[in-house]
Amino acid sequence: MKNNASSIEYAIYGDKGPLIVIENGLGNSIYLWYKVVEALKNEVRILLYHRKGYGNSEDYKSERTVANISSELDELLDHIGIDEKFVLLGFSFGGMVAQYYALNNPERLKGLILLDSTSKDYEKLIDDRTPKFNSLFSVKALTDSWMSTYRLNSEEFSKSIGESENKDELLPDDLHEKMMSFMKNQRLYKTVSDEMLCYKKSSKEIESKYKQLNIELIVLSREPEKSIENFVNYDLPEKEAIVFEEISSELQRCLLSFSCKSKQIIAKGSDHCIMDEKPTYVIDVIREMVGKSTC
Repeated sequence: MKNNASSIEYAIYGDKGPLIVIENGLGNSIYLWYKVVEALKNEVRILLYHRKGYGNSEDYKSERTVANISSELDELLDHIGIDEKFVLLGFSFGGMVAQYYALNNPERLKGLILLDSTSKDYEKLIDDRTPKFNSLFSVKALTDSWMSTYRLNSEEFSKSIGESENKDELLPDDLHEKMMSFMKNQRLYKTVSDEMLCYKKSSKEIESKYKQLNIELIVLSREPEKSIENFVNYDLPEKEAIVFEEISSELQRCLLSFSCKSKQIIAKGSDHCIMDEKPTYVIDVIREMVGKSTC
C-alpha cells in the first residue's frame, strides 16, 4: 500500500497492472473494500480514497455536488501523478459521481463500472404506493436522520454508534479498529447529509452533461429478491418492498443507456453492498473490464 502526503486520505494497493479508481458510496470507508483488494492486489492497482469530510481527509469548503467532488478527484489524481487512463468504479452515490466524471472526462477512462449506482432519477423511488419507504428513504428523511446523528451530544452519539457485534471474520483486527474509528467520527454524518442535500443539484449537473458515451460500461446491480427479503426481515411492508425494488430495478436498467457499449449483471444473493456480501461478482467484473480495456 502506498499513501503519500496529501490533504486527502488515500491508499493505492498493488504495484502493477491497470489502475482501478473507486468512488465510494455515502458514509462508506476504504476498509469496506478489503475482500476485493486482497483478491486483486497482485493483478491491478486499486486507488481508494476518502472524500473531503470523510476519515482523515480535510474539511470541505465547496458544496457537495458531483461536479465539485469530481474536480476534487481530478486534483487528487494530479497530486499523485496519475496521467494514464484508468477504470472508474462508482458504488451507490459514488456511482453518480462516476457518471458525472465520465461525462466530463471520457478521454481519461478505460472503462466504467456502476456498482448498484444511485440514479440521477432517485426521486422516482418516492411513490404514492410506498408511504413507509418514503418516510425512510426520501432525500429529506435521509438528510434529517444523518443530521440528527451529527447533533447528538458525545454520550448519545457513542450509544447510537456502539461497537459492531458482527465483525467480519475476514477483516483483520487492525482494519476493524480503523473502520470503527471512521464510523465514530461525528463529522462524517454532517458530510453525508450535505452530500445528499445536494442530490437535486447533482442530478441536474449530470443531466446538463448527458450524452451517450462510447466506453465500456458494466452495470452490476443487487438482486431485487434479496433486497425484498431483507426489507421484510426489518419489518417493512412486503408490498411496498416489491414496488420499491421494481422501480429501483428499472432505474438500474436505465443506466445502460449511458454508453453504447454496456451490459448489466445481477449479483445473485446480494443486497446493496455487493463488494462485501458477494465480492466475487465485483472481482470478476473488474477482471472482465481490465480484459476488455487491454484488447
